Amino acid sequence: MTKIRTAYTNQLHELDDRMAAFGTMAAKDVLLCGTALCEGNASLARDILGGRPSAERDRRSIEDLCMNLLLLQQPLGRDIRLVTATFRAVPDLARIDEMSRDVCETAIDTPGVAESAAAPVLKELSQVVEAMVQRAVDAFVTRDAALAQEVEPMDDEVDALFSRAVTTVVDGLREGGESAYDAPGVLMAAKYFERMGDHAVIVADWAAFRAEGVIEQASGVCHGV
Repeated sequence: MTKIRTAYTNQLHELDDRMAAFGTMAAKDVLLCGTALCEGNASLARDILGGRPSAERDRRSIEDLCMNLLLLQQPLGRDIRLVTATFRAVPDLARIDEMSRDVCETAIDTPGVAESAAAPVLKELSQVVEAMVQRAVDAFVTRDAALAQEVEPMDDEVDALFSRAVTTVVDGLREGGESAYDAPGVLMAAKYFERMGDHAVIVADWAAFRAEGVIEQASGVCHGV
């Protein structure tokens, strides 16, 4: 029995470690894709794109471990919250990382984005979103509900930066200082960062759930476990 419980405990620690590594990778890719986009660095963009198969394998391994724990170990209490929160949060982290690669494709296909007047805003967007993602992951791993609650207010800053990027592009087109060819790429990248922020908030919600057993759904109804 002791040997079985030790294996179970090791699996829980492994799940935490994998989640931390996957989340940190996603946060890093957010920052790097912003650099690739705003500096016109196609080589860096291709390097990030090359990590897609590995990221997909990592996501599947985390989900498989969650299912193994749920079906074979039947965790309870804090453990079930860890497994459930991980299973629900990892798709959002995966979506963040996938959108980082979408930004990289924009960097390659539309290198002129780096010359846009909105490029500094896009760079700032990537920095704020990276901080949101990393904070949400740190809150998840450390079971820090207070840290998790810091993420959602940061989304207001992301929304403001998104609006500024759109205004910069529109004003630039009106004044003839913005390329009509590059403008769609700028707007698309800004939207990707805005959506990444939304997903980071969801990860933070699951971090709070793991810590306290309560999560506020979109409907405003709180459910406890």
